[in-house]
Amino acid sequence: MTEYITTAEAAAALGISPMRVRQLIQDGTLRATKFGHVYMITRGDLAGVVRRPPGRPPRRLSLPTGETPAGKHLSETTEPGAR
Repeated sequence: MTEYITTAEAAAALGISPMRVRQLIQDGTLRATKFGHVYMITRGDLAGVVRRPPGRPPRRLSLPTGETPAGKHLSETTEPGAR
């Protein structure tokens, strides 16, 4: 018999939130079966996603010289309080 787990159990195993598990199901990254209004995931289907590192990808530590996080060059930004 196939063993199913809940989205909360899958989230704990992956180190992500239950909402993110539902997003992975919606975008097709994680297979699941819907029973009523609840998604259930087999351990086999979860194994395909477990290989992903948990959490967000690391941020770039440095920006190219003269650029801000928004991608604008420093000369394009305005002074605080200026309009």
